[in-house]
Amino acid sequence: MKVVLTNGCFDILHAGHVDLLWKAKALGDWLIVAINTDKSVHALKGDGRPINPFFYRRMVVAALKMVDLVLPLDDTDMVEMLRSVMPQVWVKGGDYTMKTLNQREVRAAREVKAEIRIIPVTYNVSTSKILNRL
Repeated sequence: MKVVLTNGCFDILHAGHVDLLWKAKALGDWLIVAINTDKSVHALKGDGRPINPFFYRRMVVAALKMVDLVLPLDDTDMVEMLRSVMPQVWVKGGDYTMKTLNQREVRAAREVKAEIRIIPVTYNVSTSKILNRL
């Protein structure tokens, strides 16, 4: 079984999230999604975030057909998650490049021999853009 791991806040689920998850699932047999907890979303995004509590965000992502398992991510980086899950593939969205990825995460992915795949952005949408429009 080829395990694919991706992560994110998934605060307001949108087409960009769904597209990324479908493309991540196509890279393997088992898709694990690490979702930032409320504490880590707040640390990453600041006051007023998350909009939706972890329980709701987990419920929505877990209900998606392509998702096999959802794990809570209490950290603001993926180092320990990568070391514990040991995926064959680690997927990030196209808003990252190999240069802008957290280099500690890159080293952790390489330690566990995970291929790092950056999925190009198909839809020009993000939770932050949605919130700005509101």
